[in-house]
Amino acid sequence: MLNNIPNSSAAGLNALTQIAVGWENSDTSIYLASDKFMEGWNASGEGDVKYQKYGESFQLLFSQLLKISAGENSIEVSPTNA
Repeated sequence: MLNNIPNSSAAGLNALTQIAVGWENSDTSIYLASDKFMEGWNASGEGDVKYQKYGESFQLLFSQLLKISAGENSIEVSPTNA
């Protein structure tokens, strides 16, 4: 992502938009991911629960920030036994 300036810029602006829009109610993905991360951080001694919450928070955060779509591909298909 960092070697692609348009995607980096889009992710940064998306993050700023989510912070600004969710500022009052803390209801955008950045705030929800932060809450999930803190749930994992505060889970006492439960290793699997901690890492599950960390994983959920990072997946939510990055899936919403990095909205990268694959380009169109043209795949030619031909019958194998004609």
